[in-house]
Amino acid sequence: MSEVVPLLPDESLTLKLKRKGVWIYLLSFIVMPFSYIIKVIVSNDLSVGDVGLMYSILGFVGIRSVYNDLGLTDALQYYVPKYIIQEKFEKLRGLLFTVI
Repeated sequence: MSEVVPLLPDESLTLKLKRKGVWIYLLSFIVMPFSYIIKVIVSNDLSVGDVGLMYSILGFVGIRSVYNDLGLTDALQYYVPKYIIQEKFEKLRGLLFTVI
């Protein structure tokens, strides 16, 4: 059975986001050589158009997963209600512009 690690209440949000970001970049450097090997194997069997379509779909899924994993969704869930309650609409607009 896996052990659940509780969130530390005194841990800052910046530290949590940095920790998530480091893991994402570390794993991406580990995965890059494997993706090249897969590309070499697959390119022998498929046409150029098929390989391009496959990589465009994988790229879209990758960008979408990185967006979720970088913690931007968590940051929005934390800051948007806070800024709405405090009526800081300029900061809210800047936050949404940065995330989008």
